[in-house]
Amino acid sequence: MVWEKIKPILDAFVFSNTWISLAALSIYLSTKLLFDLNPVFNELLLVFSATFIGYNVLKLKGLNFVANTSPFCLWMREHKNSIYLLLFLASLSLLYALSQVSFSQLVILTFTLLISLIYMGIERFSLRTFWFFKTQLVAFVWAVFILGIALGDVWTLYQITGIFIWFSAVFFLILALTIPFEIRDWKVDKLVPKLKTIPMVFGLKGTLVLSLVHLILSLLIFLLFDTSSMLLIPLFTIMGIIIYSLNQDSHEYKYTLVLDGLIILVYPLLLLGKQLI
Repeated sequence: MVWEKIKPILDAFVFSNTWISLAALSIYLSTKLLFDLNPVFNELLLVFSATFIGYNVLKLKGLNFVANTSPFCLWMREHKNSIYLLLFLASLSLLYALSQVSFSQLVILTFTLLISLIYMGIERFSLRTFWFFKTQLVAFVWAVFILGIALGDVWTLYQITGIFIWFSAVFFLILALTIPFEIRDWKVDKLVPKLKTIPMVFGLKGTLVLSLVHLILSLLIFLLFDTSSMLLIPLFTIMGIIIYSLNQDSHEYKYTLVLDGLIILVYPLLLLGKQLI
């Protein structure tokens, strides 16, 4: 009875891409925290609204593919009008944020937007057709966009080595958590001409191992960057256990609610670590 009341709320948060947008905010806030900077409201608004719009546009683009009957797509088809309304509101927020940020941050946003358009497949050029580009592009866009917005105006105050180490930590974390989604989409991706993904190349076990390797690498870089990252060890352990248990029939929530939700916990744990360590 309780679950029947909670599930529609969870579906709205997860399948409207609000959840993944909160995950982006977590990485932004973590960046500000570890570089001893205060969060800026306009930047928060920019990160959230841009992520929300980007993910929803990408999902809406694939709704007409009738073979895609995942709970995510079914929910979006049923609530398409609501998504359009939310996109309109998010666009207003994005326009306001853009009017307040610096030129360098606008350059970062434009650069990542161009890469995202290539990722989605503008005209006959689509980097998604190369299995080794697809997940890396997603992780690269995340890292460049969020770090660019958080540090775009002050990056000259820091050593480039430190920025690169933090970039690598974020990149490998997002890459590790993006790879499992290839397993979720395996059946549908097989129907797309010329599209080749990691599971098609390495199989289920190989894909899981690849994801875990990147997750461990990310944790090691986190620990190298700041000792407060010690509190991330239990979180990354849970991530690893969940990733190892995934298969093509795993529930949608295991991917979108749990894995994305664990990214949201990165900032609170780093904040707590800063207080304790």
